[in-house]
Amino acid sequence: MLDLGCGDGRLLFSLQYHGLLKNAERIVGVDLSGVRVRRLLRKVGGVIGLVSDACRVKELDDGSFDMIICSQLIEHVPDDQALLREIRRLLKEDGYAYISSVIRKPYGFWMYRRDGEFRLDPTHVREYPSKEAFLILLEKEELIPEKISQVKVKYSIIDLLVRALIGIGLYEQEDTQTIFLRRKLLAKFRKMLLELPVLGYEHIEVLASLKHNL
Repeated sequence: MLDLGCGDGRLLFSLQYHGLLKNAERIVGVDLSGVRVRRLLRKVGGVIGLVSDACRVKELDDGSFDMIICSQLIEHVPDDQALLREIRRLLKEDGYAYISSVIRKPYGFWMYRRDGEFRLDPTHVREYPSKEAFLILLEKEELIPEKISQVKVKYSIIDLLVRALIGIGLYEQEDTQTIFLRRKLLAKFRKMLLELPVLGYEHIEVLASLKHNL
């Protein structure tokens, strides 16, 4: 399994926490930030961490992964097609890639702006206008969508509070999902409190393969 743009290891930690990586022979996390890769190694047992541009991971061979995760990364990179080519290169012929991103409808609105447009995150280089536009990118690299999911973006009030506490140093600089997994009481409050929908924003998740496998 490969996690491209793994960050601090949020997804790998969650998968391992729930016992879903026990049969994995090799787990690799790639991120451009050496600081985040070091946090990944502290957080997830048995993982290999690589500091690299996810669009060209020279240390990894062609067709070497059964499963590739690329979660909420493609909207950050300057060349989204280059990232998809790298996923195509690294994926085994019978493997699967999980790729997720953000869709912003014309009326999408959130607190951040970049280049005169609203952004869900100020570091987003782009946000895709529709499911169709996103799928066209995948299909150009022969990544065939097997399953597609779209859900509205929502923020829990307690998530915003935790992010504020991280910002002022009361929590270690790590992702909120890991904090909730480790702190059960906080997670219970998270479920109880109101979630705020973000106007005009959706997450899109695609499970893709190089040929129809399902």
